[in-house]
Amino acid sequence: MNQDERAPTVSIVMPVFNSMEYLQESFDALLSQTYKNFECIVVDDSSTDGSFDFVKEKSRLHKNIRLFRSSRKGAGGARNVGIEKASGKYVCFLDSDDLFSSDLIGRLVAAAESEDADLAACEYRDTLGNYYALKTSADRSQLLDMDNPNVWNKLFVAKRIRDWNLRFMETRTCNDVFFTYAYMAGARKISVVKEPLLVYRRSREKADKEKNRLRGQCSVNVVEAFERLRQHLEGIGQVEELRSGFERRFARAMLHELRHCSLQDGLRMLCALLEHFGLPQSARLMADMGIAAGEKYLKTL
Repeated sequence: MNQDERAPTVSIVMPVFNSMEYLQESFDALLSQTYKNFECIVVDDSSTDGSFDFVKEKSRLHKNIRLFRSSRKGAGGARNVGIEKASGKYVCFLDSDDLFSSDLIGRLVAAAESEDADLAACEYRDTLGNYYALKTSADRSQLLDMDNPNVWNKLFVAKRIRDWNLRFMETRTCNDVFFTYAYMAGARKISVVKEPLLVYRRSREKADKEKNRLRGQCSVNVVEAFERLRQHLEGIGQVEELRSGFERRFARAMLHELRHCSLQDGLRMLCALLEHFGLPQSARLMADMGIAAGEKYLKTL
């Protein structure tokens, strides 16, 4: 078997939805990777802006680019399609609008293999100039404090994903919370690259407004995500060991969502929490009182 025919070491999964404005830049970075033994599985989530045709042409020119379609499953559902199609030892999830260095894949693979790690992660920046350092600690109770649940700065072992039966939640927001933290909880060893190898794009005003609108409409997703994670940790006997980190992450996520919520959406999230804690009557009363209070407030404007 020659080098072109061997199975790829890394499967890069890239969900795409109406990303035409950024695809050329992303594919330039992808095709300039110094590490060459990879396949890129692009899952187009029913784009309408020419993204599908752009990637189709790239897949015609480059054998290691494979294109699939999904029917508005969202980023989580598209990534799940990619997991099923992946043939590499490792899986990396990149977004179609982010910027990444030419040695991103090579550095993550080297980090994972040098320490026989189940997970490799790198630090990153955003387009507003913020730097995101990874917090490492020998105290396992702080494991979930290491990083946000984003997957695009991490390299996962495909066999672990399949053995642990981990998939992304197919929700409109917070679809990566369960997957990332459940995987981290199972990882024997995590290797960290203390350099920023990726830039997260945050400067798109229109996209940010749309994300915030979705966060408001789907604020209950954060409750669902952390509840599923709690059940998973309980099932593998780690809920007590990771409790403090879990509670910190949950609190931060709740505050983040509430900052972007309308009164109505915030109430939905709080009511979901009350339902979870077995207080359905309180949830109903809070909803009724909150809606009434909101209506009264609106009349004063």
